[in-house]
Amino acid sequence: MFAGATPLSFLQAPALHSQGVGRGRAGEKMSEEGMGVLDIFVFKASGLVKMDLTGLCDPYVTLTMTNDDGTGGGKVRRTKYIRQNLNPEFNQEFQFTVYKLSQMLVIKVYDHDDLGADDLMGTRRIPVAELVEKDWQEWFHMLDQLGHEIIGEDGTMCRVKLDIKYTPHPTREMAALGRAIYVDAGAGEHQVKESIKRAAGCQPRKRVLIQFGADWNDSCKKFHFLLREDKDCAAMCAEFFEYFLLDAEHEANFDIMKRLGEPQWLGFPVFVILDHAGAYIHTQSAGHRAQHTHTMPSSRQSRAMLCTLTRCTIDRPVGIRPHFHSDRS
Repeated sequence: MFAGATPLSFLQAPALHSQGVGRGRAGEKMSEEGMGVLDIFVFKASGLVKMDLTGLCDPYVTLTMTNDDGTGGGKVRRTKYIRQNLNPEFNQEFQFTVYKLSQMLVIKVYDHDDLGADDLMGTRRIPVAELVEKDWQEWFHMLDQLGHEIIGEDGTMCRVKLDIKYTPHPTREMAALGRAIYVDAGAGEHQVKESIKRAAGCQPRKRVLIQFGADWNDSCKKFHFLLREDKDCAAMCAEFFEYFLLDAEHEANFDIMKRLGEPQWLGFPVFVILDHAGAYIHTQSAGHRAQHTHTMPSSRQSRAMLCTLTRCTIDRPVGIRPHFHSDRS
């Protein structure tokens, strides 16, 4: 046990069985808030239908961003209207702020009317989640109110040509990856004892969750960011664990890692769980042996790992020492 001033050495070096986290997609594409901007260039339209007695129309294009259910439409941006033209060229650029992936870009083509209300000629809704995946320069077919494609006077599809480019804002997550997180995680025996004391003082009692890692590993920083900043991950972590970091490359922590079965050999980050009295429960690998990791954890991965850790703390009686399969000779 870690208790009071009792040294770590009385903890038997546990024989650990590591349970790895499966590889997932390389991080979330982005956070749901303050994501970036869409720059949209409206080139032209073609295949329009006649709306006037002249056999032509006076078209213009509108763009707006809405929620996925069509509500919450923001400011409508519109091109100039072109008189008497079924294949107009607009060549105008607009910019939209993207707040969340569930938004929709709504494109509409209207016929301008000098006297009455303008007539809707066609609509197209495109999920923002698709637009942020790559740069687009292509024709988008317009649909009627029943969702059918529209055939123009020249026998071609009614369509609008757009150039769409998404630029993400620097996020808090990106900023977090640039900061050192293990600067105060050096001599960790005091941190271990204080965390055990806090865990024992909770009702119901919590477990202690130690994240071993190093600042050169971005996955360590990403997991730390998610466990602190992601709403679901942070709530789950706070409910079940006293969580803190230990620098696996700091000499003062070598003895701690030795008494915990040297979990650093499983790759970074690696998590060790102790109970409220300081007894070892479980080790969970979430890292890779390679010096540089290219697979970044996503929020879903972090939640899945926390669920696994929580089940381990509930299902496994304290004191059972599963076998540790070390890669070392």
